[in-house]
Amino acid sequence: MIVFLTGPAAAGKSTVAKAFQKAQARNGAFWVCMDLDDFAKGISFDWYGLGAVRGPHAERGLVYVKAKDGALTMKLGDDLRRAFGAFRAGVLAVAQAGVNVICAASLVEEQDWAAWGEIGAAHPVIRVGLMGPVDELERREKADATRLLKGLARGNYAIYDRDEYDLRIDTTLVSAKDAAQLVAELLP
Repeated sequence: MIVFLTGPAAAGKSTVAKAFQKAQARNGAFWVCMDLDDFAKGISFDWYGLGAVRGPHAERGLVYVKAKDGALTMKLGDDLRRAFGAFRAGVLAVAQAGVNVICAASLVEEQDWAAWGEIGAAHPVIRVGLMGPVDELERREKADATRLLKGLARGNYAIYDRDEYDLRIDTTLVSAKDAAQLVAELLP
């Protein structure tokens, strides 16, 4: 089984994933948490860019584009598109090996949703959208001293506003523990 958590920045994807994994462990169920943020930390800064600060390969990697209102959007290049595809393939491979996976991942491009859909065609996936009012998500971003980039909540919010989720949770109204319980209720 794959539980796929997605949502804008500061929606609580990693936090809910860890709460879910912990709750399942208390019940004796083994789940591996695979987080796209952790995977992305293994990519050299040479493949990232923000404003005038750009690695030599940023155009092939991930460029953050800042709008006048401070919102950040992401432009994905071919190298990171392949790397993120490999991450999705890794999630599927772990699940096909018989290991339950809770996956926390952002959508960068509209086609990412279709790519996760292809995984759902190959293996059972529960798709969970973690959301909240964009102003509150921005407040969370600003308050989080560990968050390097501010503005992603607003910049990529629209890509998550869809009807295809199996479950949609407003994480500004429920705790991570309660969100994890709502997800667990969807398990077969």
